[in-house]
Amino acid sequence: MTSSRIACIALVIAIGLLAIVGAGSQQNSPKQAEPSSRQSSEAKLKLSERIMLAKARGEGKVMIPATTSLYNEVPDASEFELLLSRYTIIIAEPIQTSSYIYRAESIRSWYKFKVIETLSAAAPVITHIERQAPAEFLPIGQDEFLLHREGGTVTVDGVQASQKELGVPAFAKSRRYLLVLSLNPHTGLAELPLGANSFLLLRSDNGLDGASEPNSLREVVQTYHGGSLEKLKNDLKARKP
Repeated sequence: MTSSRIACIALVIAIGLLAIVGAGSQQNSPKQAEPSSRQSSEAKLKLSERIMLAKARGEGKVMIPATTSLYNEVPDASEFELLLSRYTIIIAEPIQTSSYIYRAESIRSWYKFKVIETLSAAAPVITHIERQAPAEFLPIGQDEFLLHREGGTVTVDGVQASQKELGVPAFAKSRRYLLVLSLNPHTGLAELPLGANSFLLLRSDNGLDGASEPNSLREVVQTYHGGSLEKLKNDLKARKP
């Protein structure tokens, strides 16, 4: 760590301590906004440095600013409906997850999913991204696949650090999902080609969960398949040559 970064962290800690002392001497005064200098200094810190700062303050948790990922552009519902057959469409639930710090700047996660039902299969979309499955997720069963995501939660030196992927909800363990994937059946590795529009939260009976946020996939299922995954499955089969 460079001397300039150490100085930056020291400055943030010093400002924080002054704020605590000031708050103790002005308990009856209206709450004041935090100094802008503290905010600007913290904005320059790397993830590992934010964790170090949180530990110095005695804080057990820290929320890292959300990360942004690039996904394919989502067409309108009518075009999306026609493109569904290009992807593998699966009902599955996450059974294992593990997060890690990537290059000291962000948090990333691996998920292992158990396949409940495959509605439609397609060749994986061509990608130049190469990833190595973590040893802890191996072997990958015939009814399983791995998915890599931005965001997650890690614990370092007793501090729990969390980061969200902007606009893309995190997966909940043991919850059922409808997923539109680019899946390589040989490696067992999958990708979300359309970000948040690549999955929907389901009920245990495979009905659409009302808690799931509206997106293009939900609109397609409701508008063109009557909200039924069984009808979606049959409609996709009917398109096969």
